Amino acid sequence: MKKLLFILFALVCATPTFAQPKTPDQLARALSRASTQEKFDAANDLFYQKKYYHALQVFLNLAQEAPDNHHFNFKVGVCYLKSNDERTKALPFLEKAKEGITKNFDPYTYQHKESPMETYFYLGQAYHLDYQFDKAIENFNIFKDKASKKHRLLHATNLQIIQCNLAKQMVTDPRTDVEISNLGSKINSEYSDFSPVISLDGNVLYFTSRRMRKDSSNLDEFNWENGKHYEDIYVAYRDRDGNWGEPKVLGFSEVDRNEATIGVSADGMELLAYIDDEGDGNIYYSAYQDTNFNDLEQLPLMVTPCTL
Repeated sequence: MKKLLFILFALVCATPTFAQPKTPDQLARALSRASTQEKFDAANDLFYQKKYYHALQVFLNLAQEAPDNHHFNFKVGVCYLKSNDERTKALPFLEKAKEGITKNFDPYTYQHKESPMETYFYLGQAYHLDYQFDKAIENFNIFKDKASKKHRLLHATNLQIIQCNLAKQMVTDPRTDVEISNLGSKINSEYSDFSPVISLDGNVLYFTSRRMRKDSSNLDEFNWENGKHYEDIYVAYRDRDGNWGEPKVLGFSEVDRNEATIGVSADGMELLAYIDDEGDGNIYYSAYQDTNFNDLEQLPLMVTPCTL
């Protein structure tokens, strides 16, 4: 049994191997050999280490095997809410989890099929994402009434209610009646594309993407925390007819490191980027010279004098 658990952990926690094409089959075989206890222990450890992407893979398997287990549904829902691009999938799982809420929730026992009071809070978030603001506020208020006055989520709950009420006003305000248009398949990909910044004239677009590079140089490079390619910075140019050209990855983007767009100068010649330097995030900049952007350089540390 311990050997099966080790296999499960190795597959779920692996770095590039986890996200390679063979991995889903390998994971499926490991899950089919592991007991419910082993799968639950592995997924729970990942969940409380905040490795939600990997925990989700196992909790989904458990929820499929036991669809009426409110504990499993709760953790699937939370994992989806913590994801970057699948948050709207949380709602049906949390609605199911709500049917089994108890004050005596045991997070470390899979035989305990009920869900915790926090389900109301996370269900409120899921309804908010689904534009069901009244239902969201209702669940946030239920959580406030039932939770301890010192609960760690209480301050966030009050803020969420304010945001829901503001959202209700905004969606009915004619001044916010705007149309959002997709820039099309030439700019967007099947992967995560986000953090766009644009030059003052609107003709140069920089954005962050986790897409596969055209030369496949990042084929085997994955962020082990979420199983996706590392973030790269791309640029696209718009022609005189208003059409966007093919995005190109900037030369300073490394295949095994996250770089994300922050801002661009008015003329589009200087770019600001964020790099998570082993947990110590810093702001970098690059200037366009000749036909390329220079390597990223960290902005100097600004020290403000302190006077007593």
